[in-house]
Amino acid sequence: MTTLLQKIFSVKNSNDKSHKIWTIIGIKINLKKRVPINVPLKKLRMVEIEIFSYCNRKCWFCPNSFIDRHSQNNIMPEELYINVLKDLASIDYAGIISYSRYNEPLSNRDIFIERVKQARKILPNAKLHTNTNGDFITRELLDEIYDAGLRSLNIQCYLREDEIFDTNNIKARIQKMSEKLNLKYTQIKSTPDYYGVAFDYKDMSLSMYARNFKITGNNRGGSLKTISKITRKSPCYIPFTDIYIDYNGSVMPCCNLRSDLASHKNFIMGNVSSESIIRIFNNNKYKNLRKKLNKNKIEIYPCNECNFAQEYKY
Repeated sequence: MTTLLQKIFSVKNSNDKSHKIWTIIGIKINLKKRVPINVPLKKLRMVEIEIFSYCNRKCWFCPNSFIDRHSQNNIMPEELYINVLKDLASIDYAGIISYSRYNEPLSNRDIFIERVKQARKILPNAKLHTNTNGDFITRELLDEIYDAGLRSLNIQCYLREDEIFDTNNIKARIQKMSEKLNLKYTQIKSTPDYYGVAFDYKDMSLSMYARNFKITGNNRGGSLKTISKITRKSPCYIPFTDIYIDYNGSVMPCCNLRSDLASHKNFIMGNVSSESIIRIFNNNKYKNLRKKLNKNKIEIYPCNECNFAQEYKY
């Protein structure tokens, strides 16, 4: 079973090497053409919305290890959320709505289910997805979020900083989840730094996987000293296709940047409490950033030290 995450980053090369064409979720892109800085709204691939702030963990590979996301839960105003959905409905948006940012989406069962229901009603053709650390998932909750309209769920198996990436240990954790959810699964990928399976559950894309963050991790916009930086040698196209909205309405161009970190505040593209997400996506600040990222040698910090989605093509 192919997960939605695999489909998102599925890139295929044309046999004609002189006319390089890549396919991303069925959209063919000719890389010989100059990438437009003003992006057609039909290219919008994913909108990630942080419906509240709370996370129950302090993972070593996440800025929540030093930013307080635990003592209180700041909830995105319902009216603000609905306005974002209506703005997307105005362009017949049929891409991905993801509920993952720096929170744990399933920690507040009632709000999560209500927000999924609202998205399904307002955006009937959108693909509703979330990631979870798995702490709150039960078979009952899985059935409820499916009935609400969610069709893609990644359960992420996180390792402690002192843990060695051991496939047998990961398999044991996945087996426990299998018994908890009463679901069978199939292995979909196994490498020295990744192991993942797909659960057989209705028509939902439901996966569980573990990554070796010591090898494949990202320093989250330069905020983490526990993960090594790199020198990026490829363009970044994420701000050409994705939008990330924090619980406070701030719009960020990448999942590695967050509005509650002082060093990232210059990357706030706008706020949906005062302007339509559609207008923000092609405002001058977004376009200026795209110009700087549309190069093999990126010179702005922290993007020049980021290894995120280097295989992803616009």
